[in-house]
Amino acid sequence: MDSETRVLEYRSKTAREPYQHSLPVALLLCAPGGVAYLILFVASIAPRFAAGLIGDFIEDIFYPLLFLAITTAIVSIVFYATRRVRPMPWYVVFNLSINVSGLLFAAICILLALVR
Repeated sequence: MDSETRVLEYRSKTAREPYQHSLPVALLLCAPGGVAYLILFVASIAPRFAAGLIGDFIEDIFYPLLFLAITTAIVSIVFYATRRVRPMPWYVVFNLSINVSGLLFAAICILLALVR
């Protein structure tokens, strides 16, 4: 055998390439959560400032935004839990940290609002 011998490829043609996470998808999935949880955080720390800043915005836009944030957080957790790519890129870790901590924070805010 000479050094120019071809190596057989044992991978089938139907085998897929390993899944690669997408940066825009990860950032789009955490954007509603980041905005909604930032508003919730400001409202919990400085309610007077938040009342002046938010005003009627809370009923018109915030509740749908919060619903969208909770939905995208659950979708991203399920999406990234089913695809085991190790190590996870920084943007997936960023997405999961925003969404998981935001879900916990939103649950605490909702529970405190229900207790009052």
